[in-house]
Amino acid sequence: GEKVSANSRILLLTNDKDQVMPDMYDWSKKEVEQLANWFGIKVTYEGSGNKVLTQSIEAATNVKKGQTLKITLGN
Repeated sequence: GEKVSANSRILLLTNDKDQVMPDMYDWSKKEVEQLANWFGIKVTYEGSGNKVLTQSIEAATNVKKGQTLKITLGN
């Protein structure tokens, strides 16, 4: 019953046992924090801005709990 604005990114957590890192280019810090919470990983940030420019864990890579993800933010 929750309304979502047009062109919003929606994150879905599945019951899949493998946690695979998505391509987070252009994600917001809030979206990164949600994914980190679900995956049980730590996040460090560099740069300023509110959108992801780069990530240290390559997209389509399996992620393990406790791993650290380094995010570079920009506009």
